[in-house]
Amino acid sequence: MALVNKKMAFECIRDGELIATAEVTWSCVSEASYARLRGSRHATFPTDSSESLPDPVRPQLVGRTRDIDVVIAPTAMDGAWRLRADRRHPVMFEHTVDHVPGMVAMEAARQAALVVVGQPCALPLAGKFTFDRYIELDEPCVIFVNRQRRVPDSGANMVDFTAVQGGHTVATAEILLVADE
Repeated sequence: MALVNKKMAFECIRDGELIATAEVTWSCVSEASYARLRGSRHATFPTDSSESLPDPVRPQLVGRTRDIDVVIAPTAMDGAWRLRADRRHPVMFEHTVDHVPGMVAMEAARQAALVVVGQPCALPLAGKFTFDRYIELDEPCVIFVNRQRRVPDSGANMVDFTAVQGGHTVATAEILLVADE
């Protein structure tokens, strides 16, 4: 499999001052390699049945106003949320894909962090996301909080997550949040 590693770095500058940075590393494969990697799931798009989506957490808990913008649903377990991948969303699913886009998983971790810290309008200051497997559209995926802790002398909270699907870790996340004052 021909694997090409790519890296991008971003700097956001406002009024001449650096206000944010980001770094993204990913791997690209050819269409033929992707087809082999995805196997029977390549170019298969499960039927979109919005009726099968679990009910979301209340939008106000995650700083949203509409159900369609909420990507987590409550579960019977404390500190765990089900990923809600509503393929009708015009931004998160702006093109047809055969798996859950990474940005949906990232938003799910962010929203779960907001619920954990009890601050729906908290701002993410930093985050680290690792994707170990594709998150499939037709299987439940659960986001588990591993740990939540206050960062001394900063007013910030660090929340660590693991996303599990089919008994396998599919992604991990670490998000640093600060209250929006």
